[in-house]
Amino acid sequence: MNTTTGEFYEEIEVIEIALKKVKKDATLKSRMLRVLTEEDLTDYIKEEGIIGEVAKMIFEINQEEHEKNVKRYEEDMRRLERDISYLKYYDGYYDGKDVGKSEANLTTAKRLKDMGSTDEFISEATGLSIEKVKAL
Repeated sequence: MNTTTGEFYEEIEVIEIALKKVKKDATLKSRMLRVLTEEDLTDYIKEEGIIGEVAKMIFEINQEEHEKNVKRYEEDMRRLERDISYLKYYDGYYDGKDVGKSEANLTTAKRLKDMGSTDEFISEATGLSIEKVKAL
């Protein structure tokens, strides 16, 4: 339990708190555990011996994992951009198709009106509202 706040620690928090207090001259096992939990390995990489080697290995593994994550993120972004462009294309395609259909219906309605057809007939034939047909 944290005596200041009264909160209970999780097991891993207790281990991290204990490891943060490990001194440079502590036993090899204690120092190794500290290396395994550190986020910044800069000081440990500079060390000679097993501690430095382990720190370098962990650092390289972290770098490789980071690079994989960056590549995965970039691939996901390219895939998302491609999907968005497809959606825009199809959305525009269908919007254009609807606009073209409306224009064709208006043209047909004008022709039918010029030929003397009734507004009701033109409305039924083209799908336009009676108001639109009367406005022609």
